[in-house]
Amino acid sequence: MSIFTLHKSTGLCTKPARRGWLLAVADMLAVARQRRHLSRLDTHQLRDIGLSEHQARTEAEKPIWDTPSYWQR
Repeated sequence: MSIFTLHKSTGLCTKPARRGWLLAVADMLAVARQRRHLSRLDTHQLRDIGLSEHQARTEAEKPIWDTPSYWQR
């Protein structure tokens, strides 16, 4: 699911001005799933993606509604 729109005239990606609550819930669930997967990575896998165990644990422990700032309106 994409949350950005590619404008053919400018070639820029932008976030839609308004999104429905259902999409917001879907985004939160996707973040929760990604954080759950992140918490399952071992040290070697974390090193491959450039994260420390502390960084991964900190991200994985965030609440479901704490989404990246660029997703917020």
